[in-house]
Amino acid sequence: NNRGVARAEQGDLAGAIADYDAAIRLRRLRPDLAEVYYNRGAARAKQGDLAGAIADLRRYLELAPDAPNRAEVEWFIAELEARRGGQ
Repeated sequence: NNRGVARAEQGDLAGAIADYDAAIRLRRLRPDLAEVYYNRGAARAKQGDLAGAIADLRRYLELAPDAPNRAEVEWFIAELEARRGGQ
């Protein structure tokens, strides 16, 4: 996840998503898995994969129902859904 964050910050979204994919495969039962879905969703949104971003952000909220940024993430999902509808 940390390597994915670093790659995303450097603009390497494809590399970041690949790192998040690997982290999800390796962390199936770890408590920090929700954060990986959040990060991959953000990278997918920046890359233009709105459907993938929405799916990842919804999964994040399922895994972290009490997330402190829940309202922000729900707003972002709604924004992505609106953008997706316009495509």
